[in-house]
Amino acid sequence: MYLKRNGGFKYLIAVIPCGIILIITTWAMIESEQKLIAHKDWLLAGLGAIILLMAVWMTFETLLAFFKPPRQTTD
Repeated sequence: MYLKRNGGFKYLIAVIPCGIILIITTWAMIESEQKLIAHKDWLLAGLGAIILLMAVWMTFETLLAFFKPPRQTTD
């Protein structure tokens, strides 16, 4: 968020690798959840689901903040 506020396309240095890591880890978490459910390991599946939901929530909140127009200051 700091890099985006400074203007320009400097934020792409951080956004591109972060997006790739986000996709890979989310994919791995979904695969893990499917295996845990198939093995009927409900405790770990439940904890994993909570963690996955929190990660999705944080991603959603970050995207909202990222695309929100900048505040206008009155001097």
